Amino acid sequence: MRSLGTAAQRHPDTLYVLAMALRAQRRFDDAKAVFEAAVARVPRHVQLWNAYANLLGEMGEGDAAISAFGRALAVDPNHAEAWTNLTIVATQYGRLDTAANAAARAHALAPDNPRVLAALGTLAQARGRFDAAAEAFQKALDRNPADLRSRHNLATALRSLDRREAALTEVEQALGGGLTLPETATLRAHLLAELGSFEAAVDQYRAVLAAVPDYLDAQDSLARLLPQIGRGGEVLGGYAAALRTAPGPALYAAAIGAAKASGDPDAMLGWVQDAENAFGVSADLALARVAALTLAGERRAAIAAALALVAAWTAVAGAHTHLAHLFLQSGDPAQAEHHAVRATGIAPADQSGWALLTVI
Repeated sequence: MRSLGTAAQRHPDTLYVLAMALRAQRRFDDAKAVFEAAVARVPRHVQLWNAYANLLGEMGEGDAAISAFGRALAVDPNHAEAWTNLTIVATQYGRLDTAANAAARAHALAPDNPRVLAALGTLAQARGRFDAAAEAFQKALDRNPADLRSRHNLATALRSLDRREAALTEVEQALGGGLTLPETATLRAHLLAELGSFEAAVDQYRAVLAAVPDYLDAQDSLARLLPQIGRGGEVLGGYAAALRTAPGPALYAAAIGAAKASGDPDAMLGWVQDAENAFGVSADLALARVAALTLAGERRAAIAAALALVAAWTAVAGAHTHLAHLFLQSGDPAQAEHHAVRATGIAPADQSGWALLTVI
């Protein structure tokens, strides 16, 4: 770029190349700024608008992305790639009517394009039409057998249709073809477990977690499977190992939940403290502390912790529900009723507070 003259640096084609390079480096804000400069300079450049819209979708700006695709298609209503990309992004953001219209236009323009067919499959899957999804993904693969992502998606559709052995075949082809997504390997583990190959499923979950220790789908699924096959004692050790490697708020929350399910208040309290040390105090962690103290039979300490929680965070219905239970167990129905009423006021749709009021 620096070797180019000023006019060349500002040319839209140069800006397009620069923006795409920044996007590839995951410098999304910089790429966005370059795209905005480019479309301001040449507002009727369909490929600029198409690429800019894709970036916005990747950045989580779904409405802006859909609007930008509209600008691209206003320039060229027969741009099949833009219609296809609009289908994908609108599906991703739950705009299924918009996606359906875009998919129809894309398919009319390019009926045999494997990317169009894959987008049709993703849309059908989002609508719960798994037969149609499987058919579309199969058509995409007939035209492009190397499309490993469509093979993964075909497997998910087949699983939803209770065709697990066929789904496993597709997953293993995807993995054998070089697809390295953790969700694909985890899908294989799910299928193995559902087909009764429990030890193979455990091995597959652990292989995923060896590569991506904080991949929660694998971690939580393994935690549910192990007790079912008489190996519940291994659950918390798996979370502990993952937290040593990749500690994060979501993994701590999952580990605390697993410790609660295992009836281990000491592990709960330890992980609550570790999470607070690493990420600061939060209402969720404070509530987990209350639950751990309750599980440990430390009723007075649990009440004190819960009262401190509601003093710091006034709109946590679960804390008031917990206090209502604790006070009811302590023989103080007046305080129990007070906190049950507070819980129903904060979260009137939650039936737990109302249920307590019927027994106080």
